Amino acid sequence: MKPRSRIYVTRQIPQGAFDVLLEDGNVSFWNSHEPVPRGELLNNIQGVDALLCMPTDKIDRDVLDRAGPSLKVIGTLSELCDHIDVDECKRRNIQIITMPSISTEIVADLTVAALEGQLMSNEDVNANESINKNDVIQKMYNGKTLGLIGLGSTAVAIGKRLRGKGISDIKYSDFTVKSAQEKEIGANYEEFEKVLEESDIICICCRGNNKNSELFYKDAFQKMKKSAILIDAARGHVINYYDLYEALREQHISAAAVDLREQGKIPYKDQLLGLNNCIFVPYQESNRWDKRSKISAIVSNKIVAILQTPDCIPENRPVSG
Repeated sequence: MKPRSRIYVTRQIPQGAFDVLLEDGNVSFWNSHEPVPRGELLNNIQGVDALLCMPTDKIDRDVLDRAGPSLKVIGTLSELCDHIDVDECKRRNIQIITMPSISTEIVADLTVAALEGQLMSNEDVNANESINKNDVIQKMYNGKTLGLIGLGSTAVAIGKRLRGKGISDIKYSDFTVKSAQEKEIGANYEEFEKVLEESDIICICCRGNNKNSELFYKDAFQKMKKSAILIDAARGHVINYYDLYEALREQHISAAAVDLREQGKIPYKDQLLGLNNCIFVPYQESNRWDKRSKISAIVSNKIVAILQTPDCIPENRPVSG
């Protein structure tokens, strides 16, 4: 009979995901919604067969060394695995499981909903039932410029939606000119600083990495219009959240909606939530927990599947749940 696997989880996760893991192994975990301290992680990972971690956990060579040769699979509740030393995992034949990507259409719909929520709150028309809110929103878009940071599929989907609602102009900034995508939505390429200076609505749609981890910081916010609304739909963090808090508090920009992709702990979240011009999306905590339950269970099932076939580990590549 196969001995039970040892599994370590770096955060509290929904009970359904725990139940999945318990089918195959003995599970220990950091009993908190806060990130596991580095020392705690290193103390508890020795000899485990599987690790379920969060995007805030740095899984580097030191962690892998401490885990030892028993570690077969790492699951992360992130779309990305840039917090994991993928090359070192590949060398050790450790499989990596990422969470399923949030669909482009869902992110685009959330972005537009968050934007219109902020627009409506600025106009203070929600209490007046006699006003046609669609007409009000369309008037709000007239004469406005949309700035897209990154022009991938999500940005194109957002651009199409806002074109249909009457946005007047679309500018974008990216590493390269993207002729095919800009034709789809009638966008014009501009340098990053010019997009900041001329846009009324700025949607961050790029992928965060070590090179642009604080693309939006104090200087960037000071270049934006005081009436500008910022929407964060990035994959990975590209915002200095303290500088965002200061920009919103001092009204250097009008409003912001952040964390559309629910990417783990956000610095200064409590302070940002205390402002009346910053929202976190999705709006409902219960809906967010429901979604997290499903995602956690998917990743956990993938982990168990690999643990149950220890002699048949596939070629090492990050695999979406």
